[in-house]
Amino acid sequence: SELCDLTLDDVIITDRKQYIQVRNGKGDKFREIKLHPNARQPLLDYLKVRPLSDSNKFFIGNRGTLTPSGVYKMINRYGKRAGIVQSVYPHMLRHQCLTEIAKKCDTLDDAINLSAIVGHSNFETTSQYYLSNSREKMDSLIDSLE
Repeated sequence: SELCDLTLDDVIITDRKQYIQVRNGKGDKFREIKLHPNARQPLLDYLKVRPLSDSNKFFIGNRGTLTPSGVYKMINRYGKRAGIVQSVYPHMLRHQCLTEIAKKCDTLDDAINLSAIVGHSNFETTSQYYLSNSREKMDSLIDSLE
């Protein structure tokens, strides 16, 4: 839904700034998320071929603005083409991406920033879904004490 709600004004790509604004995230929360440098050019390329439309929505399909259902079907179709046996859906991709980011969290500040990226209002939710409490990680933390 957040992807489908993005407008042309929500995607900021300049020489100095690259981020998206989520105006009405879950719970009607606003947040800004920095774009990865590799995302800049594909988004600019998309804008060059974006179908003409009266809509201010950023992503336009052949039949008009994208819907959450349409995005779900598209991702599932590409998953099947890629030979992935199980169903692939948008929330799965979000979860996988955030899990990869979480693996790089080494400090409480990192984890709090991850929570802001995710859009969770409660840090416990982020901790429950994305932060590992594996035996190896706990042992590593103890071993790192001086």
